[in-house]
Amino acid sequence: MKNTNSAVREVVESLFETAMIDVFSPVGLALNGVIDDASSCSKQVIGDSVLSVLSASGNGIQILCSINAGFSTLEALYPMGKNPSSDELRDWCGELNNQIVGAAKNQMLAYDCKVLMGLPTLIQGENLASVNSSDALISKRTFLSAEGEIITYLSTVIEPGFTILDTPDESLTGLTQGGELDFF
Repeated sequence: MKNTNSAVREVVESLFETAMIDVFSPVGLALNGVIDDASSCSKQVIGDSVLSVLSASGNGIQILCSINAGFSTLEALYPMGKNPSSDELRDWCGELNNQIVGAAKNQMLAYDCKVLMGLPTLIQGENLASVNSSDALISKRTFLSAEGEIITYLSTVIEPGFTILDTPDESLTGLTQGGELDFF
């Protein structure tokens, strides 16, 4: 790999897309479309929805993952029974984002790219849209099911000279897999 900002971004985008597919597939969502340059894209979930924003950053890299989903979609995909409260649906949206960023973060370790995750910020309202840094490169992915859609945005800022390993070294990823607990 030519270790340029675009090559690093390509790896990060691929890891996040894989994480999104891994998290969304079990709840019946399939990848429907990708826009690699979504800096001028204004498509959002129309109506009352939840926006979950979660950051991951390290020396030389900043990532912001946003998920926007309508309440009806979240309710249809909610795994813990019928008639969830709006608080439970907001938490569910945040949990989906947490799983995505956590899974991608674990896979980034194989490239010797260490990032720290924040906590999901959850916003509820009408016609929400995520705002990103003007320095960021932004991609958009739409996931669909019979119950509705979830729109994701991935915003990356990669400083000049930031590098990762050319090929993944799985020995760097640790002993646990996503969804497992490790007590130490």
